[in-house]
Amino acid sequence: MNIEVFGINLSGWQAFVVIAIAVVVLLSIAVIVIRLLTRRQRSGGIETENLAIDLNSLELQPVPKQALLEVYGLPMRLMVLVLAPAGRSVIFPSRDQLPQNVELLIPRLTSVLDHHQPIYRSWPVQLSPRGFSRSFFANLKLPGDDGKGTRWCGVVGPFDTAGGRLLAGMILLADAPNGYGQIEIEHEGHWHNVVRVQIN
Repeated sequence: MNIEVFGINLSGWQAFVVIAIAVVVLLSIAVIVIRLLTRRQRSGGIETENLAIDLNSLELQPVPKQALLEVYGLPMRLMVLVLAPAGRSVIFPSRDQLPQNVELLIPRLTSVLDHHQPIYRSWPVQLSPRGFSRSFFANLKLPGDDGKGTRWCGVVGPFDTAGGRLLAGMILLADAPNGYGQIEIEHEGHWHNVVRVQIN
């Protein structure tokens, strides 16, 4: 008995082999797609290339005396600021809107940006605060034991704007070693408990 497959007249066993190969190929493609989607979901965010910043390449300047930024009362220099939308429906602020949105994160933070001159990066959409935290500290790796016992520390967490919830990540440098390491803020209202700005 002959069977027509893809316009080709084949015998029964030939048709079976062709169909079996096609099924195997389709299943292999499906497995690859599922693995890629699962990996992206586990990361908690949508990754793009070149998010990493080598902290060892940054110039280590002292903490500015003006626009003093403190983490748990310890003066620090803001070295890196990263902002990302928390979800696809969030409207990310334009460059002109950034100052007013940064003020919603921490009052008087715009003065800190003026005096500290940190590196600023806008990241793509993140699907969860926890995923953003993992991605942030993976791409901006603190030295030593996640920064503990060094001059470095990092703070990440969400905050709300008129356009929706944003996620912020900061890398900071003190004049002396500290034990803070990686600090994760779970609720927007806790930012002021951790980070404060004093204008001299």
